[in-house]
This record gives sequence, C-alpha cells and structure tokens, in this order.
Amino acid sequence: MIQLKIEEIKRYIRDAETQSDQIRRRGINGEKISYSEKVFSIFEEHTEWISKHKVCDAKDRFDFILYHRVMQNETDDTVAVPIILEAKERLAM
Repeated sequence: MIQLKIEEIKRYIRDAETQSDQIRRRGINGEKISYSEKVFSIFEEHTEWISKHKVCDAKDRFDFILYHRVMQNETDDTVAVPIILEAKERLAM
C-alpha cells in the first residue's frame, strides 16, 4: 500500500514538473505548446479539449427551435434583438 502511495506521489511530481515546464515555455519564452503536449487534466488523463461554437437560438414555449445563429466574434447581448427581429420576419411568411 505504501509503495502505491509513493508511486502516486511520484506521478504528481512528474505532472507538476510538466506543468512548470509548459508555464515557463509559454509564459516566459512565448513558445506555443503543441496540442499533443497539452495537459487538460491530471486526474483524467484521457481528457481532450473540445472546441465549441457559440450559438444563439430562439425557441417557442415547447422548446422548438424557431431560428438560430452561430456567433462569430459576437456576444448574445449584441445579437439578441437582431435574432428576434430576423425570426419574426421569417415566421411572418
């Protein structure tokens, strides 16, 4: 049991060294860390980064999507009124 704990501690030390190295390389040296080197979780090693798009949508009271818009360099506060106007226009047909 003690040997398992020692191995676990050694793994955390290696993880800390990896993180320190990447912080130095990226933060101080300005180096870009390749995706294959990045660590997203020290507890769940299989974790991957998933990039998601921001989407704003208009739904009816039954959660049926009436209209949607993928936002690029926009925030929901800037597209809220335009998306409602566009949805109203499309549904008025």
